[in-house]
Amino acid sequence: MMNPRRKDNHKEILDHLVLTEELAILVQAKDSPTTEAGITRTLQRKRLATHSQIDAAIRQINGAARYLEREGVAKLVVAGQDIDVDLSNRRVIGLAVVKELFDDEGTAYAAACAKMAGLSGGGIVMDYNSFHAFTHRFASRDAFVHKLEKLIARVRTHGWIRVKDEVFDGILDWVESMRAGRPGENDHPDK
Repeated sequence: MMNPRRKDNHKEILDHLVLTEELAILVQAKDSPTTEAGITRTLQRKRLATHSQIDAAIRQINGAARYLEREGVAKLVVAGQDIDVDLSNRRVIGLAVVKELFDDEGTAYAAACAKMAGLSGGGIVMDYNSFHAFTHRFASRDAFVHKLEKLIARVRTHGWIRVKDEVFDGILDWVESMRAGRPGENDHPDK
């Protein structure tokens, strides 16, 4: 669901809400407009902007989760249609997406992910490029969810990992398996 809004006050609760029978993924993306000032920002200012965007996205994800869980059956409006959402039997995952992440700030990103620990499925932060590559890597919903939950669990227990490395390593493994002509491995990765 894109841009779900509360029925009572029509305020948007987050950018996207993805529901399956057993899972709810709360997605919030933050970006800065591409302006002359944004292009010429110092690296330090870009880092500060990234941290601010991550914090804002996580606040919105956690706020949306609190609202949806508090209501029992939340009344939402999506594209002009009334929708009832019940999270009681679903794991809830937060996914904060920002313009860019910096490879040397993993400790701060792991700490940000920990701020979504109150969600039953936890949460993770990605930059746009990693998110794009990650969503296109999998041939099925189950493979996508499995890897997303695996990434979240790994960050919870071992600290930050660079998602883009994880995505591209998997793609390279798949290419190698195709080159080697391994039986049954010529399908899309994680199929």
